[in-house]
Amino acid sequence: MQQLLMDHKIYVSFAPSDLPAAKQFVTELEKAGFPSWHPERDVAPGEDWGKAICQAIESARVLVLLESPASQRSHVVLKDVLMARDRRIPILPVAIERVPLSNELSKKLGGSQFFDVSSGRLLEELPAIVRALAKFVPEEERSKAPLSKKSAAKGYVFISYSKPDRHYVERLKEVLKRRGYAYWDYSESDRNYHNALYRELEEKIEGAAAFMCLLTDGWRDSEWPAAEYLYAKESNIPIFVIQVNLLKRPVPIILNQQTRINMSSDFEKGSLILESELEKKGL
Repeated sequence: MQQLLMDHKIYVSFAPSDLPAAKQFVTELEKAGFPSWHPERDVAPGEDWGKAICQAIESARVLVLLESPASQRSHVVLKDVLMARDRRIPILPVAIERVPLSNELSKKLGGSQFFDVSSGRLLEELPAIVRALAKFVPEEERSKAPLSKKSAAKGYVFISYSKPDRHYVERLKEVLKRRGYAYWDYSESDRNYHNALYRELEEKIEGAAAFMCLLTDGWRDSEWPAAEYLYAKESNIPIFVIQVNLLKRPVPIILNQQTRINMSSDFEKGSLILESELEKKGL
C-alpha cells in the first residue's frame, strides 16, 4: 500500500454509484501517464478504509472531483473536498453528468477550473484535462503505463459494536484480511461528522460489502449499534451477527431472528464458520 501512496499523483473522488464512469476516467488518465488513486481499486485487504483515503488525499498533487447528481448528495465526497481544501490540495471538478453545483460545494470549490465530460465527451475533453493536470504533475513524474496494482480489497465491511467492546475487533479484522476485505470502524476510521453524523453513517453502511454486528451484553448500552443494524437491514446489506463472549442477558429482541455466529468459546472455530457463511453469500 505504501508503494501505491508514493506512486500516485491524482486522487479521484466520486460517489460509489458512479464507479463505472470513474473506472473509464481513471483508465484514460493512466493511459496519458497520470498515476491515479481511488478507494474502490486501491485500498488493500485488511486496511482501514477511512485511513487509507485520508493518506491517499494527503499524498496527492491534485484531487479530481467527478461531479454528478449522486456526488452532489454525498457527504463522503464533500468530506474528500473539505480534506483537500484544508490541506491546500488543488481541486479539479469534472462533470460526468450535467448538474448545477450545490451551494455547499460551490463555496468549497471557489473558482476552480471546470470540465464537462457528460454525454460521452470524455475523449473530446481529455486533452484539455491533461493540460490542466500537467500543471500539477510534471512530465518527468508521469508514466506511460498504468501502475501495477497489487492485491486490492474487494470492498470494505462495516463493523458495528459498542465502544467498550473495541478490543474484540482486532482479531476479526484478520479474518476480513484473509477474505480480501478492508474494514470501516466507527472508533478508528477517519470521519467528519460535523453536522451530519447519521448521514455519513448511512453512506458507509450503504457502500459496504457486508455489515458485521458484534454482540455482547453491552450491545444494548449504546444507541448507535441498534440504529446501524436496523439501517443495514433496511438497506439489504448482508448482515452477520457475531457473539464474541458469553451472554448474561437474553439476546436483544431485534437480533433474535438473525443467525448468530458464536465465537465466545472458540474463536478459530467461529472464524471458520464466519468464512463459510461469507462464502455462501459470495463474499
